[in-house]
Amino acid sequence: MISKPAGARLDDDTSGMAAAGSQSEWRLFIRRFGKNRAALIGLGLLVIMVIIAVFAPLISPEDPYATDLLQTLQGPSREHRLGTDQLGHDYLSVLIYASRVSILVGLLSTLLGLVGGVLFGLISGYIGGLVDTVISRILDIVWAFPGLLLAMALMAVLGKGMTNVILVLGVVSIPRFARFVRGSVLALKEREFVLAAIAAGARPSKIMISHILPNIAGPLVVFSTLGVGGAILQEASLSFLGVGIQPPMTSFGIMLSAARTYLFSHQYLSLAPGVGITMLVLAFNLVGDGLRDVLDPKMRRMGA
Repeated sequence: MISKPAGARLDDDTSGMAAAGSQSEWRLFIRRFGKNRAALIGLGLLVIMVIIAVFAPLISPEDPYATDLLQTLQGPSREHRLGTDQLGHDYLSVLIYASRVSILVGLLSTLLGLVGGVLFGLISGYIGGLVDTVISRILDIVWAFPGLLLAMALMAVLGKGMTNVILVLGVVSIPRFARFVRGSVLALKEREFVLAAIAAGARPSKIMISHILPNIAGPLVVFSTLGVGGAILQEASLSFLGVGIQPPMTSFGIMLSAARTYLFSHQYLSLAPGVGITMLVLAFNLVGDGLRDVLDPKMRRMGA
């Protein structure tokens, strides 16, 4: 019978302890998150809306782009649960596809801003000196402009369309993420584990990616989740003003813009997309608040 070397047994024990510790942390995370009823409601609502958006072609009762000029501005009925719009589109189908666009734009633009913000924030906060000064001043200039006005200006340069909306909203959100990451890096780079890595001869890139970034991952997830709701509102604002998503593609902003003419005669046209935006943004914010309560040590101590 061949026995394993002592070193191999030690490695197995260490990996087993790490796996057990990881499972224990996940169970603790799930238990703490499950105690937050508001977060659970937000998560359930978000899951439902994401499923509806992903399977929109299967769930949608009709083609949202099918025009029927003989059925324009019809109120809710058995045939059309939310009525029809000024072009005879089934309004429920239009609403389902609008949620699909809003979720996609919110997630992708936030991801773009997160990647750019993490890159600039890590470099600026860890390297410091002239590099920090240059990056910080550029970010301050961008941050000085109101987000919506800056987004409108960039859309005027780049042109309308979904791709440009995602790009513009991502760029506009970079300073917010970068300032957050930079502040976290400044607080961490003098900690013992970072100084130990420097003394061991680790490269700056290795320290930033392997030692600092994992320690700010939790707050970044919370910050990003809350940022998605803001991105959805900004997209709706751009589309409402006519510089964002363009027909025949639809979004909540386009629906609200088209409903202005019928605000007093056909209230359901503005009510449906308004409720859709509210529920979607509320879901992301509730999940973000729940994650903050679970991942923030200060909030955990207050809840203990």
